[in-house]
Amino acid sequence: MPDASFTMSGAAPLVFGVNPRYPQKLGVFTGSVSGFTDGGEVYVHEKGVPYAIIELKFDGLPAAVFDGGFDYASNAQAAGTQSLVGWFLALWAPSRAVFIYNDPYGGAHEVTFVDERLEFSLGDFGLYDGIIRLRKKIG
Repeated sequence: MPDASFTMSGAAPLVFGVNPRYPQKLGVFTGSVSGFTDGGEVYVHEKGVPYAIIELKFDGLPAAVFDGGFDYASNAQAAGTQSLVGWFLALWAPSRAVFIYNDPYGGAHEVTFVDERLEFSLGDFGLYDGIIRLRKKIG
């Protein structure tokens, strides 16, 4: 089983070295908003396309993958290295760029980050635990 990774044209891949905890969580949403009118009728407004939220829970993500080589003072990734922090800051802030999540089962999913922050905790032996939420357009 291959390790989960992020890939994008023009960027070196980020290979996690450990896979997300199984089962990964998946939520499917319609892309519409609904409510009731004063007369009791259902009102549905299409706000976009259906999408899925893929939740990846990591236990024991190595520090070298989480933020290894990232210089917080200069907000830059060290030359020749990749990290989750570096990917997140490079893709979220400027454009919420689309990238590929390669799951451990051979699937490739075109996704964006959902949240505007990463929340990981430093656990035993310098390993990080946390959740990454990705949005995948359906259709």
